[in-house]
Amino acid sequence: MDVLNESGRAWSAGTLSLSLHDPAGRRVALSADVANVDIGPWQRAVVPVEIPVSAPLKWDAEHPNLYTLTLELAEAGKPVQRVTRKLGFRQIDVVGPQFRINGRPVKLRGTCHHDSHPLLGRAVTPELSRLDVEMIIAANLNALRTSHYPPIPELLDYTDELGVYVMDEASFCWTPVPDDLRNMPAVVQLTGEMVARDRHHPSIVMWSTCNESTWGYCFDRSAEWVKAADPSRPRSAGLSAWLDVANLHNPLAISRINRYEHLEQPLLFDESLCIWQGIWGDVAEMWVDPGVRDYYGQPQPEIYERFISSRATQGSYIWCWQDDIFCVPGRGLEYGRSSTRSHFLEPSYYIPGRGLVGDAPWGVVDGWRREKPEFFITRKLHSPVKVKVKSIPLPASGQPLRVPVVNEHDFTNLAEMDVRWRLGGEWGTLVCDLPPYSTGELYVQPKATPKAGDRLMLQFRNARGRLVDTHEVVIGEPPASAPAIRTLPRSPLSVRQANFLAGRSADVLGEDFEFVIDHGGGYGNPRQGQLRRVMAYGRHLLFDYPRLHILPTRDAERPIPVVRSWAVSRYSVKIEGDNAIVTLEGRYDDFDGVYQFTITPSAQVVAHYRFTYSGEDMRARELGWRLDLPRDCDLLQWRREGEFTAYPDDHIGRTLGAARPFPHHDNNMPPAWPWSEDPSPMGCNDFRSTKRNIHWVSLRFPEGPGVLVLSDGRQHARAMMCTDRLSLHVNDWYGGTNCGLGEWVMNYGEGRLIKKGEVLESTLTIQMFRDMQ
Repeated sequence: MDVLNESGRAWSAGTLSLSLHDPAGRRVALSADVANVDIGPWQRAVVPVEIPVSAPLKWDAEHPNLYTLTLELAEAGKPVQRVTRKLGFRQIDVVGPQFRINGRPVKLRGTCHHDSHPLLGRAVTPELSRLDVEMIIAANLNALRTSHYPPIPELLDYTDELGVYVMDEASFCWTPVPDDLRNMPAVVQLTGEMVARDRHHPSIVMWSTCNESTWGYCFDRSAEWVKAADPSRPRSAGLSAWLDVANLHNPLAISRINRYEHLEQPLLFDESLCIWQGIWGDVAEMWVDPGVRDYYGQPQPEIYERFISSRATQGSYIWCWQDDIFCVPGRGLEYGRSSTRSHFLEPSYYIPGRGLVGDAPWGVVDGWRREKPEFFITRKLHSPVKVKVKSIPLPASGQPLRVPVVNEHDFTNLAEMDVRWRLGGEWGTLVCDLPPYSTGELYVQPKATPKAGDRLMLQFRNARGRLVDTHEVVIGEPPASAPAIRTLPRSPLSVRQANFLAGRSADVLGEDFEFVIDHGGGYGNPRQGQLRRVMAYGRHLLFDYPRLHILPTRDAERPIPVVRSWAVSRYSVKIEGDNAIVTLEGRYDDFDGVYQFTITPSAQVVAHYRFTYSGEDMRARELGWRLDLPRDCDLLQWRREGEFTAYPDDHIGRTLGAARPFPHHDNNMPPAWPWSEDPSPMGCNDFRSTKRNIHWVSLRFPEGPGVLVLSDGRQHARAMMCTDRLSLHVNDWYGGTNCGLGEWVMNYGEGRLIKKGEVLESTLTIQMFRDMQ
């Protein structure tokens, strides 16, 4: 213990008294709790202090047991100074490829963290820092990597108290002059000040000496100093060098985990699972489709499972925790890197008189600390309790429901958790004795006999009452997914030839619906074969035929083919049996082919296309169909197959939902509405985001008829407000990115390759309905 005498007189008859209290506030008996202090003027004395504690409660992120140490300095019995510190007892070891805490291998499931806020800049408050730590834990993360500057000190107090493992990083990023000896005193001094300030925190389990810098003599000496000053913690170096632990940056991918399984030291991906950023050539795709942020989770369950089972890879730190965007007076829209040529953040950060600067919207949460779609995905992905089935068999009469469960905690037995179940109106609690990293079963014995299609809800809370995860399991076969709709009786169809000012037409007529097809002629209207209108149940529902839709990866704001390039070479309308068949042959620029539409008496349309592509090879993010509807036919509803079974009510990826394009809320900042309702001219985030793997999707007038698309879970739907209509895209293919960086390309790809001469073929089933029941 260092004691400084900052006076000109000698200090004698001094004492240093110690007291220690356990997490429950009970005083711990110490073998020696008073030390004598004698120190000359302007001198420093090192008072050796040992505090042996028999069988202390150990600190780990799942059990953050903190002791309180109080030191009182007195002279001649008169108190001079009192200092209180929170301490934790824990041991860190690196044994081969294992990173151990208190003798147990631990997986560091973390995030990189900045001190930042749109209005405060980097000068954040303790309250905001505590909120960050609480939200990080709520996302089921157990680790945090500080940024390349000293974090606000209170952040580390909260990681101690609440339980988060910290990699504390020195203030060096992109440092290019490692061998200039003039820099060595500053490098060692700044690193030493970090260690001196933060070393008493039990949550700090590792030092990082720099980030993405050129390694050399200065960093070598700094790393040596850290090892000598604190041999109890391992050292890292943020993609600059491999020290006690190896480290890589993005991407965390199965192939890269497998490539390094031979290592005999722990491997950390201390920038990993990158959040979509919108500054690397992917701006347009994120502006058009906020569903990219739900697509973030599509490949990750498999990657995460491989990470957990890996022999060598022991850590993953998401880049990054929150958006790095600042609202600065008198500035333009200047955030992003040199490749950022357009922006799309203004609605959620716009404050009159302020511009936007900073790096990227790369956060699990936004700058206001609203949960983005990635927050829930992160929470589910890193959940230490996994129910990996979506359905279970219907049990025999009198037998319990049996649900397989996996415990991925590092230290916690599931018996420590509060496990609750609900089935219909009945609920109960469970006790499951399941050690860390083991698999078992939950046994649920409801009083009422479950039926096929019932849904069992399971909720897991830790010993401190925090919700860890929620799962929903279907019992037996799930019910039919199509919604209940009202249509008309199957009256026979007919075809009528008509002639109006708009020109001649062939009208397919059913009971309260009609398809009107231009037959050419009319003043200045040579539209042979074009669809003039689709009326159903008294409303205009479709402006055009369902048609081929491709969204190129490299230009997500310009879908092809160009509608106006369509030219019909031949068409026919005829009755076959109960149905009407409309066939169109023709071409777009670079596409030659045929459409066929089968119209049934119940107002169902089965659309099919077959086109040959004659352009140059290209990649596409979307490939499928486009439907155009009136702008006020804007109540979007859907059911989809999700990566997870239970979603928040406002998550854009929820499996069953409804959305309108323009929710009403005030525009005060910070935003008081959820991220899903952030506005845009094309509709809010929820409305215009892709719903992947749909069973059905519908657009309807809020109090009237609509269009229902039926699918099998393999198509994807995206709605979008246009200037004069509403478009619904139903795609057989969805995915990939124009980003061009390994962080995303390796796990998400660059889109579907469409080759010159390839034949594209697809089928779409549409049902027009009067209303939903």
